[in-house]
Amino acid sequence: MPRSKRKSDTGRKNIHKRWRPNVEVNASSNSSQNTNLRCLNLEETCNNSIRSEEKYEDESKSPTYVIIDTNVFTDLFKNHLCNTCKNSSLRVVFGKAYGFCQDLKVVCDFCDKVINEVKTSKQIIKNENGQNQPFDINLRATQAFLSFGRGYTALEKFCMFMNMRLMSSRTFNVYKKMLHSSLTKASEKQFHQIRSEVKKAYNEEKDGITNIAVTFDGTWLTRGHTSQIGIGCVIDMLTGYVIDYQVMSKYCKECELAKGELNKISAEYEIWYEGHKDSCNVNHYGSSGSMEVQAAFKLWSRSEKIGFRYTSVLSDGDSKAFQHLTETKVYGDIEIKKEECVNHVSKRLGTALRDCVKEWRSRGVTLGGKSHGSLKEETIKKLTQYYQNAILKNKGNADKMKTAIYATLFHSISTDKKPQHFKCPSGQESWCFYQAAIASGIKPGSHKELVKTPVNEAHLAKILPIYQRLASNELLERCIRCMTQNSNETLHSVIWSCRHPVPSVIDVLFTHVLESMGLP
Repeated sequence: MPRSKRKSDTGRKNIHKRWRPNVEVNASSNSSQNTNLRCLNLEETCNNSIRSEEKYEDESKSPTYVIIDTNVFTDLFKNHLCNTCKNSSLRVVFGKAYGFCQDLKVVCDFCDKVINEVKTSKQIIKNENGQNQPFDINLRATQAFLSFGRGYTALEKFCMFMNMRLMSSRTFNVYKKMLHSSLTKASEKQFHQIRSEVKKAYNEEKDGITNIAVTFDGTWLTRGHTSQIGIGCVIDMLTGYVIDYQVMSKYCKECELAKGELNKISAEYEIWYEGHKDSCNVNHYGSSGSMEVQAAFKLWSRSEKIGFRYTSVLSDGDSKAFQHLTETKVYGDIEIKKEECVNHVSKRLGTALRDCVKEWRSRGVTLGGKSHGSLKEETIKKLTQYYQNAILKNKGNADKMKTAIYATLFHSISTDKKPQHFKCPSGQESWCFYQAAIASGIKPGSHKELVKTPVNEAHLAKILPIYQRLASNELLERCIRCMTQNSNETLHSVIWSCRHPVPSVIDVLFTHVLESMGLP
């Protein structure tokens, strides 16, 4: 039976909708934790950025492009008659090239008359007089390659395989700066809209400063301690919107090229750098690891200028950024409170238990192994999951969190001779088989069969300090909202899916990310 055409037709319609400029797209509703996602078509994205500062000669029709073999034009016109000499001697002549745009002429070989002459792309009219008029196709091609994290080399390779002319690297860089300027203004407009929505969510639409809770995390272009690029992002906890970001860079491509051509210690380089330093991409001179700290300091220092005060921050447990913010007192006497990511906190238990097993092994004491009640990897993973569930299922109540955490520990070390279920929830619906049996008035079953994650009671003295540390009131109070850094990690993965070591390109990428994540 042949495949139904309805599905493919629907797919084609959806594709057309995605790329058509005048299609209404529904935005997703606000999320309490995760960054918002919404669909935007490329046409809208291009128009928002490119046309924010420029106008077209004719805006009645949106530019649409196809890739055509130039030989097709010869076949198209070879049988057409010239209006003047009435001979079928018309042909298409390609004239001067302007990057991807070219002069296109229809001429008669017999009488040499030019029947028609056009350019293959429209020119954009700049608002400022006296500037070059870029062609739409060139600007769009530049933006397209930048949007997925590629530069001139990738464009050059594309044109090589397609046997196409391309613009010069100098022209590409001019367009890149032009786009960066336009996209920066577009992102400022987006951020203004986002911040207004955040203020509405907190029921504060005035121009004053709003105290909000945010998640913060740093991310690097490459792993290890040698990354040249890092980014710090602030996301509002209540709405999930991206509030602000900061790119930290130890690398500037123009500086590297100039050092090779002019010699870093030469007078020529010093003169060149004096004119370049205001636009230099380098804004960090410390270690790669300290980028997160400096990004946080810059973000918190300018937060009041955009109408917010980040008085509560969810970050890594060992976050040096929070320590630095506390020490520098960016808000004066106003305290910044720290909250914990539940995912990171729960991982600490697994890490601590594994370290405990290794430490006692070095002393000649075996806690792991395959015997019943040993702290093998499977047991540690389950205890970690139980710990996380104990926090998540008791959101808003630190005392109940603590009771539930200890219940998972003492339930695991219980035996028929010494049942220790005093922390387990009572009642017939209890997850604890012992408490459920007592509530039902029947004899509890065998612990060896019914305790799914057994831990030898002899190990209790060695692992109890770990549980006491990770079930402290101070720590659990910081987990009271049961929040995670999933939104930051999602944002990071989207940004770095387009790997590019140039900060200006990262700004372009981030603007495109904002187009699809974080807009109301």
